[in-house]
Amino acid sequence: MTEENASTIKTRYFDSCRAVFQGGGCRGVALAGAYQAAYDAGVFFAEVAGTSAGSIMAALIGAGATPDFVEKELRALDFCKLLRKPTRKDGSASQTVRVLGWLAAPVFTKFSQIARFGGMYSSEGVEEWVDERLAQLLPNASRPVRFRDLLRPTYIVATHLDTKSVRVWSKEKTPDDIVAFAVRASCSIPLFFQPVVQGSGRLVDGGVLSNLPAFVFDTRAGGRILAFRLVEEFESPASWTPETVVKRFIDTMVSGATELQIELQQSVHTIDIPTGDIGATDFEAMTDTTVDKLFESGRTKTREFIAAESLNVRAGASDEDVVLDEDQLHAALVQMSETPAEQIVISDPSTEWFWKLFPTVFHWRRQGIRVRVITSREAGNDRERARERTRRANLEGLGVELVCVEDLPMRAYLFVRNDANASSAVVGWQNRGSHSPLATQYSGPAHQQAIRGIQDTLQGYLPSADSIDFVPSLEPMDSEGLLEMLRKGVAQYASSDVALSIENVEVARVRTITKLVRAYKYRQVVRLVDVYRACGLELFEPAVATLKDGGESVVAPPVVEERGGELIGIEGNTRTSYCWRNGIETMRCIVVRNASAALPGTGVSLNEVRIVHVHYSPGERMPGFDHDEFRRIEGAVHPLL
Repeated sequence: MTEENASTIKTRYFDSCRAVFQGGGCRGVALAGAYQAAYDAGVFFAEVAGTSAGSIMAALIGAGATPDFVEKELRALDFCKLLRKPTRKDGSASQTVRVLGWLAAPVFTKFSQIARFGGMYSSEGVEEWVDERLAQLLPNASRPVRFRDLLRPTYIVATHLDTKSVRVWSKEKTPDDIVAFAVRASCSIPLFFQPVVQGSGRLVDGGVLSNLPAFVFDTRAGGRILAFRLVEEFESPASWTPETVVKRFIDTMVSGATELQIELQQSVHTIDIPTGDIGATDFEAMTDTTVDKLFESGRTKTREFIAAESLNVRAGASDEDVVLDEDQLHAALVQMSETPAEQIVISDPSTEWFWKLFPTVFHWRRQGIRVRVITSREAGNDRERARERTRRANLEGLGVELVCVEDLPMRAYLFVRNDANASSAVVGWQNRGSHSPLATQYSGPAHQQAIRGIQDTLQGYLPSADSIDFVPSLEPMDSEGLLEMLRKGVAQYASSDVALSIENVEVARVRTITKLVRAYKYRQVVRLVDVYRACGLELFEPAVATLKDGGESVVAPPVVEERGGELIGIEGNTRTSYCWRNGIETMRCIVVRNASAALPGTGVSLNEVRIVHVHYSPGERMPGFDHDEFRRIEGAVHPLL
């Protein structure tokens, strides 16, 4: 694979995922190359976890480190300076063991260090190096940097010798704990490094019990997990000296048994990175050449994985997944759309989902996919019924067949494909309790019998063969017309003092009103960008989606308000985040000046925004902001990403 070809590879399945990094001592440099390749391919890690050397990578990413930053710092690092003389304050052995070590010292100096101090070296140098790097990344945080200061959920795992159990630090559970200390404990390879003292307990490398700690992630949150695993390629030594035996024992502990850990966790996709004959404790062997080889190995294997990710995902995906809430439902529909379908049937009492999935439905119709929506009679108050009528009119305008019935056969979303084994569906739970899942997603050969049953139930509602062949498009819109609509539709912008304009905005200048972006929305931006470019439009200039019979549906640019010299993103934060993460430097925005309505804060840096698979968490979204006021006269300017 050439450098040019590698740079064009973009992920379809992992633009928002969670990452877990395996431990491996010095070999962990390969993880930096993997991070670089993943980043270049558009992979975003919403949460990160790591053990041992993997904990260093997790901590740096959690603090917002770019791949360039990580590579630069590792290439400048003198690995041997991380090794400090053992001290009695950290994990010293018992008096009896120290006496035995003293007797053995003339013959086995290194073993005597283990006997006297519990390890050959202190890992204090690791803690200092990590905290210095974190301070560079988070200059406004107090020293030492604590988990609450990190920009995204981060999990560090060590082994607690006293309780014989794993010790997990996280931004959520241990916000006041020191990040570098946790990393140091996680990196303290038994026998090589002294155990780290915390209170009356002793902590060592997390790889002793869990070298690939995907278990720390909440399985209810949904989303795929990328596991970066380091693969050894050791040859049998010429002779088994006592020192060789100890080194192999250490490497075996650090490598850990990861296969069972992977099998116990759903939606884990592994990238195996060969690390040659470099051992976990070969600090003296970390020359520029060795670093180059490890870095390139991580980068190459990650690129290869992403280039073949369609096969990798099918091989590792679960055939049946529980859908917990509306966000996961929308994410499932976006995911199923990534495999082309011939027919789609949606049976739902409301079409509220349509505005949230507008780019996806628009994509279906541009691809010529026949879509039929079965829904109930309009319900709710006058405002809700008016919104429902607007959504239904837009659906039919895109060429979707719409059928209203008194009694829905079921709540279901069916994707019919020519290959019967490739069809998929999501079915809502009937008689759902307060703690029950919302729906179940079915896909894969093992569940085709269930999918055929769903298809039989909906057989009478499949799109007709002569369904509308209208293909919608995007066309530029008159800017002044859009601005006038906003002045009339948004109370905060009605004053003559408020200035509205459409301008090219530097993406890096925008600060968002929320720290969280929903994953299903983020994944749809890819489709929206493709449509803009296919229609010859500039991102994200005012546009209208053409509807049959001459109708139009407005697609507004992101909205930013200028406050105190800063640009605060009010609408379109998903598109803004996408541009920032994909190197798109400018985009067209509606810029609002002189608005007097108070905002709840000054916004947050794009570097702090993370992509999530579940509903907004308490405290993550800025309180006191009536976001519904910025829903832009729904039906004319619907809330789009």
